[in-house]
Amino acid sequence: MDENKLIKRCAELIEKKCGRRHIDRWTGQRFTDLSEKIAEETGKHISDSTLKRIFGKKKTAQDYTPQVYTKDALANFIGFKNWEDFASDTESSPVLHPGWSPNHFKILGFVLLVIVTIIAIWYFIPDKQVEILCSNDRQQVPYTAVFLYEIPAGDDSYSLEIMPGQAIRLHPDKDRVTEFIKSAGYQPASLYKKEKLISQIYIHSLSSTWQAGYSKNDFAETYTPFEIQDLHMQDTSVFLDITNPKISTQLPEEPFFMDYRLSDTFNIDLQNLSLQVDLLNNASLGGKVCYDKEILIVSDTGTISLRFLQPGCYRYAKIVLGKQELTGRYDDLTAFAVNSGDWGSVQIQSLNHQVMVSYNGNVILETGCEDCRGSIKAITIRFYGNGAFRNFQLREAEKVE
Repeated sequence: MDENKLIKRCAELIEKKCGRRHIDRWTGQRFTDLSEKIAEETGKHISDSTLKRIFGKKKTAQDYTPQVYTKDALANFIGFKNWEDFASDTESSPVLHPGWSPNHFKILGFVLLVIVTIIAIWYFIPDKQVEILCSNDRQQVPYTAVFLYEIPAGDDSYSLEIMPGQAIRLHPDKDRVTEFIKSAGYQPASLYKKEKLISQIYIHSLSSTWQAGYSKNDFAETYTPFEIQDLHMQDTSVFLDITNPKISTQLPEEPFFMDYRLSDTFNIDLQNLSLQVDLLNNASLGGKVCYDKEILIVSDTGTISLRFLQPGCYRYAKIVLGKQELTGRYDDLTAFAVNSGDWGSVQIQSLNHQVMVSYNGNVILETGCEDCRGSIKAITIRFYGNGAFRNFQLREAEKVE
């Protein structure tokens, strides 16, 4: 590359280092500042007048060729050993520190690459020294679950999260930890190293009949079962009178959802089921606003979830079919806006990865669901405020006449 192009490239790097473009338009004071900065960083002096001639600020009768001393000083300033080193590697973009050559930065880049690789390996490869299991991962609620673990000696950075947001520290000099479980359902127990998820196992907390509880607002993870579990099983329906002081004193400040959970060994697969139930949620029962009615079917590998609301509220309708999720905000779910004044009969059939949903005998959804599979572990029926259901039936789809 000829000398003029090298000087132009040098000017570009100086502009970049100084944070000012168009060096040929700089004021005289800026060249004075540049002269002082070069002397400070390299120990070599170039007058502001010389700098102006080099970079075209001061016109000369012919192209100005700086002395070797001047060019070496400029090369030092932009991070090269000398002008010859700069000329041999003009495509480099060195870190602009005096005394550092491009080779220094290649070494630095390699070191940084090694560090990033080590961090990535630490983050993405599971810690093979750590194991955890639950010795009674399938038991009737309430019960005390026993978790057995093995973690590196002296490492107290591990924790176990069973209830959302409630981490249990694992002592490195112990090999077990317990937790009291009173909520029916199929729930994860997550092992963390600091904030990194290491592994996850599931516990199946069984209920002999429908368990009643509540969750704050629409956060199902805050579900809390009522202390008294014999007030909601009515003669013809499942319904909890929230005016009963035994119940009302346990309820949170509004808003809340009333949840009914059934967790058992159903011996039915999510891809081969027929569920039928009558739902009711209105103001007279203690329902609120849009009178949400929701059904969740949870298996060990997937979920079917349907939410019905009164007409005008379908913005909050929601469907989950395996990994697929539809919401009233972005999808047309007007069919899930239904009359809440009287009982509504819901039927869900999942067969050979096809799901059909009917409401009061009318088909409102037919779609495929490749992810709808796995052994059913738990059923939840939820109401915004309060509601009731009756005539619940769950069976294999082939057995429906």
